[in-house]
Amino acid sequence: MELIRNVRRARDSMDWSLYKAGPPPVLVKIAPDLTEQDKRDIAAVALAERVDGLIVSNTTLERPPDVRANMQGEEQAGGLSGAPLMDPSTQVLREMYALTRGKVPLVGCGGISSGKDAYAKIRAGASLVQLYTALVYQVRPVCSLSSGSTSGRCERRTALYRRSLKPHTTAAGPRRGRGCCRA
Repeated sequence: MELIRNVRRARDSMDWSLYKAGPPPVLVKIAPDLTEQDKRDIAAVALAERVDGLIVSNTTLERPPDVRANMQGEEQAGGLSGAPLMDPSTQVLREMYALTRGKVPLVGCGGISSGKDAYAKIRAGASLVQLYTALVYQVRPVCSLSSGSTSGRCERRTALYRRSLKPHTTAAGPRRGRGCCRA
């Protein structure tokens, strides 16, 4: 909690008058490898401290069975990203949406490689979707995510989302969400 306060204090002490958008939001990125208590604690802090959003989720230290089967006895250190992260990160996203009662904007990330994947994150509670690993391996297919496969569903969901939003106040003043998609 103190870290969030220190980051916000440092951000708010800077002169943002030259920037139309004002200070950048403070987002907290979380991992999918959290205990149920960790998730409850993070949600409570996010609500109490009125963080501008949560990024759900970072890489995982877990190795799903299909990934372990292909490792051929090699031990790999570090976080796993990409497609194996899709299901666990979407589940954590769904849980964080419920724990924050939809009051904290959520950025869905982890394993998104298609419009269907992006829409699954939105359905799980994401206000925004972050693409990363898929851009490295399949730039053209990923760049077409916003056309056709999700655009109609996103436009309808964005209209519903905007009607349900209440202003969110930060140290810099009121902010409003921007719906689930940006064209």
